[in-house]
Amino acid sequence: MSDFSIVLERLLIELDKILILFQKFLEKGDVNLVEEAASLMVVKGGEFQSALGEYSHRILTAMLIEAGLRIKERTNVIRERGLRREDFEYIKDIYSVFKQIADKIRTGEYESSYWRMVEKRSNY
Repeated sequence: MSDFSIVLERLLIELDKILILFQKFLEKGDVNLVEEAASLMVVKGGEFQSALGEYSHRILTAMLIEAGLRIKERTNVIRERGLRREDFEYIKDIYSVFKQIADKIRTGEYESSYWRMVEKRSNY
């Protein structure tokens, strides 16, 4: 198992926590849950920046941070005007993206694709 695998496994644990919060929000409509998920995304994105940076692969952390910040903005709007159907769709779309990433990490497909990309880069 490579060190990159270990970093991805640790990140997956955190992604799963975030995904559970999204699922609960989609079931209950409690804005506090999605706000908590957004905060976790920003914090965990920051925590994993250097570890993934060692592999020149900060895209995951950038996505976590950016999505988390956008969700925080959205929760502020929701608190002002109330929860709407499009808010659920917005969160469901973000949930789907990160669920796919988590599933690819879980199966090993994400890491395999990463190493293929690294190999292609080294051939240039």
